[in-house]
Amino acid sequence: MKHFRIPFLFFLFTMILCYLLWFVPRDNFEQSLLAFISLSILMVMIGLRSKNINLLILFGIIARITAVFAFPVLSDDIYRFIWDGLLISNGINVYAFTPISLVTSGMSVMIDNANQVYPLLNSKEYYSIYPPITQSINLFAVWVSQGDIYWTATIIKLILALADIGTLLLIRIILINNNKLNPLSISLYALNPVPIIEFSGNGHHEAIVIFSLIAAIYFWSKKYFTVSGSFTGLAISVKLLPIIFIPLFLLQKRSFKQMKQWVLGLIIVSITLLFPLFNDIAINAMNSSIRLYFEHFSINSPLYSLLKWISNFSDEPWKITVLSNYFPILSIFGILTVYFLMFLRKIDLVSGIIIVLTVYLITSRVIHPWYLSPLLALGLIKNNHPMMIWPMAGFLSYSIYASQPYTENSWMILIEYLTVLLVLSYTHFKRKSPDGNIQEL
Repeated sequence: MKHFRIPFLFFLFTMILCYLLWFVPRDNFEQSLLAFISLSILMVMIGLRSKNINLLILFGIIARITAVFAFPVLSDDIYRFIWDGLLISNGINVYAFTPISLVTSGMSVMIDNANQVYPLLNSKEYYSIYPPITQSINLFAVWVSQGDIYWTATIIKLILALADIGTLLLIRIILINNNKLNPLSISLYALNPVPIIEFSGNGHHEAIVIFSLIAAIYFWSKKYFTVSGSFTGLAISVKLLPIIFIPLFLLQKRSFKQMKQWVLGLIIVSITLLFPLFNDIAINAMNSSIRLYFEHFSINSPLYSLLKWISNFSDEPWKITVLSNYFPILSIFGILTVYFLMFLRKIDLVSGIIIVLTVYLITSRVIHPWYLSPLLALGLIKNNHPMMIWPMAGFLSYSIYASQPYTENSWMILIEYLTVLLVLSYTHFKRKSPDGNIQEL
């Protein structure tokens, strides 16, 4: 009977996952949260009870492939991916037209399924902000599926699931190399509901960013600098955010030849994949949409939520919330501080990436759950398990969809960040005093 205990727990895991992805509507946050907590508990239970790491990896692969076939419910970004793919397949520049302008002009009637997808878009007045490699995936999915909405989404998510499986396998290799491999560590990513839901379930391209970033770190540690630079370029080509990690690599004490190899790989890949953006139409469109998005939205932001709460006690609340305009300055100052610590060799590469990303996120006005997902893989390979708590707690931000119109639940945000602060504070005070040594990874 003991031999069937782990498979039974995974069967429960799969049933709850299917229930969450197939049968729970986005506005039923209570059921979504209960399912998510149940998945998290089962993840830990399976990791603690199992001794077979390969079996855990197989479980992780099965869970991801299962999620691929569920149409995204918790996030509606998939409709924009499908929309962009449909436009490109019809020879239309996605950076030249907003969805609303295409429909208003009547051009959309020439595109199969466009009028079916349009009502489901969440940013009809915004230009596309997705780089060419992301658009290539969208185009490929539309081409293979012949424009069918369900199968386009499924193909996109399958590609992202494969990238996430690649991340899982890389994590296994890195943990082996650092003598940190154990069933619980593998389970914390293989069966973690965050990457399964956000990548294989919701179809977010951070899966490729994380895979590329972990690969860049791994090949850097193995002194394959050109390959490491190439993967860094790939990460930047999918989401521009990893640009802020470039100085962390450059500030490593390596020979000029090694750094030249890394920079060469970075430049060749990033310029090649981003080349279609090097024109006024694409640059202006992406800049306009990104600026409007971050100026008009606030989701799950710890600092902005705090400002909004303080503004409730002011006769002129706008004077308080306008302070959020200085968040970018605060972010730049924090990131430059990390660069300086890297220069002084006070922190290692992975820790630097974790801290820079954390500073950026804390000072951002928009923090979707999938934005936090890189911290899972980075925290795991650094053996910093408490850092993984924020991506897990970030699921509470889905409470915004429980009301119409969408309204952020202040209590859920408070619980999220109190949980993060309590866990990180507890682990900080339990940690032994540092010995001053810098690990190479």
